Amino acid sequence: MKFKILIFAHKRAKMIYKKDIKVYPPYFENYLSLIKEEDLLDAMKNRVGTLLGFYGEIPAEKWDYAYAEGKWTIKEMVQHMLDSELVFLYRIMSIIRGEKQELLGFDENEYAQNMELAHITPEAMLNSLTLQVMYTYNFVKQITAEDWQKEGIANNNKVQAGAIAFAIIGHDYHHRNKIKELYL
Repeated sequence: MKFKILIFAHKRAKMIYKKDIKVYPPYFENYLSLIKEEDLLDAMKNRVGTLLGFYGEIPAEKWDYAYAEGKWTIKEMVQHMLDSELVFLYRIMSIIRGEKQELLGFDENEYAQNMELAHITPEAMLNSLTLQVMYTYNFVKQITAEDWQKEGIANNNKVQAGAIAFAIIGHDYHHRNKIKELYL
């Protein structure tokens, strides 16, 4: 069987726009405010186009740097982003597939305490980022406008599937801003 890897090719189906996002937890407001694009696919495409360049420019010696005692290193922050994105994707999938159970939250600091990253190189982390953002983009472009409107309960908050997708992008931008401000 032959197949092609299509990175940015997508049919322009009805997509969700930021203006359609009505149901989300208050802490998403910061993430949503960081996204300039109105169209989810445009925002995802732009994220893919800039993310790898941003992280690829960070010098190797900075990946294990924390700007203060008890703060995450860049490596830990990137792993946190990867973990969070997987949780967010699970929530989107659960909501659009009709899950009726409340989706649990997670303690990001507990997750960070259980990270074993000493053996992971910046190159390996960049590889993980590449795979993750490409999977997320491919997953997102297959979801219908109707599915983006579906709601569920995650982390004790009512939320639209589309709001979670936008939050993935805003969460990334939030951490990039922190890295620029405090690490580089």
